[in-house]
Amino acid sequence: MEKKTIYIPAETPRRASGTRQRPYRGSSGEVHQAHPERTTHHRSTGSAPGQRQGKNTGGAPQRRPLTEEERRRRLAIRRKKRRRKRMIQRIVLLSFMALLAVLFIVLLVSLFRGRDESDTLLGKAPELVEIKEFIGLKDWDGQGVSVTEYGTYGVWLQLTGMFTPPQGKTVTTLTLQLHEAYETKLVPAGELIAEGEIEEEPEEEKKGLTALFSREKETETETETETETEQQELSVDGVASYPMQFTLDESGIVVFFTAETLNSGIALDLMPEGSYTCLLAAQYSDGTTERFTLADSSGMAAVDYYTLTKDGRNDEITLGFDLDPETGASFLLYERKEAELPEGVYDIVIDPGHGGKDTGASNNVTTEKEMTLLYAQGIKKKLEEKGYKVLLTRDGFEDANADMAYMMYDEDGRVNLACASKAKYCISVHFNSNAEVTKGGFEIYCSGKDDPSLAALIADTVVAEAGAQYSNQKSYKVQDGVYVKTYTEQEISALDAKARNNNFEPYGTITEDTDYLFMIRELGGIWTGAYIDGRNPYYGTNLYRDSNMGIESYLIEAAYMSVPDDFANASGNAEAYEQGIVDALTAWIDNDFSDVIR
Repeated sequence: MEKKTIYIPAETPRRASGTRQRPYRGSSGEVHQAHPERTTHHRSTGSAPGQRQGKNTGGAPQRRPLTEEERRRRLAIRRKKRRRKRMIQRIVLLSFMALLAVLFIVLLVSLFRGRDESDTLLGKAPELVEIKEFIGLKDWDGQGVSVTEYGTYGVWLQLTGMFTPPQGKTVTTLTLQLHEAYETKLVPAGELIAEGEIEEEPEEEKKGLTALFSREKETETETETETETEQQELSVDGVASYPMQFTLDESGIVVFFTAETLNSGIALDLMPEGSYTCLLAAQYSDGTTERFTLADSSGMAAVDYYTLTKDGRNDEITLGFDLDPETGASFLLYERKEAELPEGVYDIVIDPGHGGKDTGASNNVTTEKEMTLLYAQGIKKKLEEKGYKVLLTRDGFEDANADMAYMMYDEDGRVNLACASKAKYCISVHFNSNAEVTKGGFEIYCSGKDDPSLAALIADTVVAEAGAQYSNQKSYKVQDGVYVKTYTEQEISALDAKARNNNFEPYGTITEDTDYLFMIRELGGIWTGAYIDGRNPYYGTNLYRDSNMGIESYLIEAAYMSVPDDFANASGNAEAYEQGIVDALTAWIDNDFSDVIR
């Protein structure tokens, strides 16, 4: 058979697909290249070399091969086109997604509004939310009075200030009024969302408002049968009002205060829940009334107070000054809501006197420090059984060599531990001893600035329940079993001399009205004239001497260890003594801080 050979030019152009034709072998075994003009050989036609089928059979000029630079340039152009195409695709996709998001939001708003409208048409009330608007000064007459001191002493509000009445006006009565600080409005939620005004209240505030409304409903049916309390809460045009005391000095300035004694007047635990603006209402002799806002001139810290535990519940009361954003007027804001008692806050403190190497009094049986701890532990247990949270200032595990007679003002000393507790009451337990006393008996000391009614109730109850007797000591006695010890002029002079001998400045603030017993004086803060500031090198510092939140404190001398019969009754009948103290204190609290049985 005759061999046929197909001749292909050496330079092979690219196919339309962009790939080069592969060389192939002829029937003779020789390698040949494809024709640059896409010459196609059909075995069935036997086309001659160099010829093309169809209208290109005449042949075409060969293409010039591309240089390396041209290939790179073409490749770059193709890449640029691909990048531009991808960018356009992304822009289109993002635009489409944004459009979908806008349509989705519009749909949600339309559905929400449609639901409210459909609910209204169907007779269903739309979902409502509460908003609060400040209205605490709507009854204010435009003038202010100056508050020079405010705070708490035990459960009692302390508020002192002054003002000058208008020319020709004579004050006849003053009352502290609580005006609603906020007005609660119910607004459809859809409107707030549309206007961007919705604000979620903290959960605990919602609880407080709910408790307030429910409590008001409950008490509506009870007010007719309630007995009037010592607090004498009044109601003027639906506003809670409390009588204030006042004096008029020679220059015509009115000085107002809550009560004549520290432990009377306005009990915080009996004040209402909610948020209120405190206004001072002055009634004049001509029958007119003027309401003043309270402006802070005290520089004292805001009050953060917790009520005594009652039925397992506590409330938090805050009292502080704020400014009205519209008028710039200063006002005193009172707020009360339910809250758990914090870990370091207590209802009552029991202080076992002495401790460490300070044994106190003693006899041939025991020491005072052991007896006070025994009594304190018993009182604590009985109070806790009634639901109160109680702190002991020492537990008996202190170092036996600790010089606790000089450690009461250490950071963890008895005074600072008690003050840090924010307790309302403190009972400091002691035992007496005097070789010249032959009868003995029960004694309880209170502040000279206090009403002695609670002290008297404790003394009376212990005598009645424990078979004790009142002490027959005359010094410092104000009534049976009740005593008040303040500094004498000689004692003040002795303190000043001691200060000079020990190279420190005398205190200069001690007067004959200053309480002598440190567990009464130092726990009361500014209200009882606490003064231990660290200048005396033998003592530490009362960190709470300038506090405006004082503790109402009492010191008990349960019996005379030096009188055998008296001590035998107190040691053998300790349970009854402890129970008498607890019964008196809890009865006082349960009867709205009064000894009147209701």
